[in-house]
Amino acid sequence: MALSHKTRIFTSDMTGAPVMGVAAGGIINVLDACLVNGFNSKTLTSLVVSGGIATATVSGGHGFTQYAVVAISGATPSGLNGSHRVATVPGSTTFTFDATGISNATATGTITAIVEDAGWTKAFTGTNKAAYNSATSDSGFYFRIDDSGAYSVGQPVRGYEAMTDVDTGTRAFPTVAQQANFATRRSTDASGDRVWVLVADDKFFYLFIRLAAVAERHQAIYFGDIASFDPAEANACVISAVNIATPSVGIFSPFYSSSNTTGNKYISSALGEYANGSVACGVYSPQIDSSCLFINQTNYPANTAPNAGLVIHRSGIVMEKTASANAVRGMIPGYYPSPIKKDNFITSGSHTISLVDGNPFLLVNSNGNASNDNLIAIDLGDWR
Repeated sequence: MALSHKTRIFTSDMTGAPVMGVAAGGIINVLDACLVNGFNSKTLTSLVVSGGIATATVSGGHGFTQYAVVAISGATPSGLNGSHRVATVPGSTTFTFDATGISNATATGTITAIVEDAGWTKAFTGTNKAAYNSATSDSGFYFRIDDSGAYSVGQPVRGYEAMTDVDTGTRAFPTVAQQANFATRRSTDASGDRVWVLVADDKFFYLFIRLAAVAERHQAIYFGDIASFDPAEANACVISAVNIATPSVGIFSPFYSSSNTTGNKYISSALGEYANGSVACGVYSPQIDSSCLFINQTNYPANTAPNAGLVIHRSGIVMEKTASANAVRGMIPGYYPSPIKKDNFITSGSHTISLVDGNPFLLVNSNGNASNDNLIAIDLGDWR
């Protein structure tokens, strides 16, 4: 449905959000709803435009959250239809969005709103298997997952340049020779449904999964086209996951270290060497590198109110790792690391949304260091 480049956030606590159970297919259930289908469709009771602000009313309650992107359809004037980011939620039955350029009026028609998908396609499917791609991406590559295993093992993932069915593809990355067991996980125990957050546009997605019922750290995977430093680059697609099928450490962060060559991040090809296939890459994030002193509760300024002293820095430079050289390729979109421990901003739960200079950021607890849970931020503004 969705074709705009708007960055979207989806969380497991949204009304109508898909459930990531610990059984087979739990991850696919989330990817289907967020990347492809959307969820929580509502018929509006009224839609009124005044002073460039549209106020929507759903008499039975809408369930939409601030900063979510909803798709409006069926409205006259037609300028109200399309993708809109929820600006405010005055109450359980009303929400607002920007309607700049639309004349003051009450819209007519049978008007619906839905949490809008990120504009991907589920190209191939099988029993607890799926392959997704995006028609608007520069690379056109596919993300494939086999989500049929038990919660206690990794669920295999891989990227492909082209696919003919859910089990057959060409130009895999990483190749099996590079990483035979490349996977993600949905849980470390059978205690119940998992907490998750997915942030995506039509070319790239991050999926954060809280693997245990009580732990707050997330496993994170990502896939898609980076923001290449070469405008002509059409092959800069990256994938990050766990590098073993049954990881001994259940929490995994793909963001830690600028020199990670342990096999959890790959780019579809080396610079200028498309025919040679994928290579390992690192994500340069000096703010949370191993040499960084984490700012914790004791040395964080006591008189600094939460959200006033958040330290984040635009980072996420993708650097390929080859035997002969390291080539800087671009940036993973929307990523801002922080040297501040998560406890300063996430006192309960595993994620929150905070404003930085008036712009919303998802703050997530990531395992950048086993003894110092660090904060990462994902920009919820549009990446492209």
